[in-house]
Amino acid sequence: MHFSVFKSRKHVCKGRFFGQLNDYLFPATAKKETKIWENFTAQQILAEPSLFSADLPYAYSEGGPVTSRVLKEMIKIPDVWAVFTGKVTNHHIIIDSRVHSLKKGDYPAIPGWHTDFAERTWSSSMQPDYFKITPTVKVYIINLSDQEKGVSNTEIIVDPIKLNIPKENVYQSLDDQINKLKPKKIKVCDGEIIGMDQLSLHRATKTHQSGVRFFLRLAILHNLSTTILQTTPQNEVRNQLHIYKEMPKQQSVLPPSLTFSSILNYINPRHPLKNIKEEPILINANFNFAYSKAGSITLDFLNRIKDHPMIGENHNCVLINTRIHMLMKGQYPDLSGWKTSSPFEEDSVTNKNLKSHHFIAFVSNKANGVCFSEIQDEKGLIILKDGQLIHFPDGTPHRCLEAHHFGWRIAMVATVYKESVYNHVQNKIGQQLPIYLDTINLGW
Repeated sequence: MHFSVFKSRKHVCKGRFFGQLNDYLFPATAKKETKIWENFTAQQILAEPSLFSADLPYAYSEGGPVTSRVLKEMIKIPDVWAVFTGKVTNHHIIIDSRVHSLKKGDYPAIPGWHTDFAERTWSSSMQPDYFKITPTVKVYIINLSDQEKGVSNTEIIVDPIKLNIPKENVYQSLDDQINKLKPKKIKVCDGEIIGMDQLSLHRATKTHQSGVRFFLRLAILHNLSTTILQTTPQNEVRNQLHIYKEMPKQQSVLPPSLTFSSILNYINPRHPLKNIKEEPILINANFNFAYSKAGSITLDFLNRIKDHPMIGENHNCVLINTRIHMLMKGQYPDLSGWKTSSPFEEDSVTNKNLKSHHFIAFVSNKANGVCFSEIQDEKGLIILKDGQLIHFPDGTPHRCLEAHHFGWRIAMVATVYKESVYNHVQNKIGQQLPIYLDTINLGW
């Protein structure tokens, strides 16, 4: 595979306000650095922790054998070695990795053409600012999977291209323009380590065959960067990973029936980001498991419903699910169509005759919430907001609304059945959750 070599480019316009750029040149700056030839099994990949904003010592310490193998190769790259050994000062290394189990048609990241680590500041309305390009910022990526022909492989533009950059919705505009111009592009093969800079246009691709995928990105960032992205090491292991799905076109449009819902109680609607990220994703958990694994937010929810007459001593008839999402405006944490059964239907009991009542609450880290739901009953449409603990039976039409703000949100649902659900208890801690997109490049 051939890529053009890196070209040092300085495009810093001092004193310029953020505004539209016309005919802005994106040179084909990506290139193949080297390749890892080993094959990895699904078990090996799934055993790898997913890292967030890690420095090299943390990545070596907390990452598994696959991470170590990749970093062993990346550290040989001259630019990486120079920063690692201190020959280049005022720069640092940030590592992110993700492990996904993907089905055909899923996206492992928000799709749409974009570049990595473009500056985003309040002065640029949090949009990527191409007035400020730092030539020493470099990015190195790799895809690995358990499938011979890959699972979902990054796509890169390999021809120089001129694009108009608006003041708003920058990446969505770039994506629209590129799709019309149809420049030459190629998919990166598994094992190839690709070097890029802040002008290298690339995108995640739809999963072409089901399998397990490992992705790692190593970035060299300047210490003076003012981007809103994490530019100093956070050294975290990711507890929540998202996959992205196209919203199904055919969904129920109108509520088919009316029934009764009620606000039982209120819980603290706002929590720090750290608390939300520390909550486990519970999948079909019973009360004992939920109490032993839940964080403070879910415990508050459980304590407020445990003595409700619908639950009482019948804990063996209850399944508890929680979902934690990082959402951008316009995204959905669940299907947007009306439904009359439990939220997160795919993780609930399949025998619909067992369904009975549901308790649900949301909280987030934003003052005005992140994403609400809508319930229809005899009073009309009710918006379920953060902190409201709602009780409703099967047959109550409800739907998920699109995120109206960027932020983190946890949804907690307890479903009470008419008889024991012992055979349906999974008591699982999840990690991967879907986000649904009406517009497949939405979020940029």
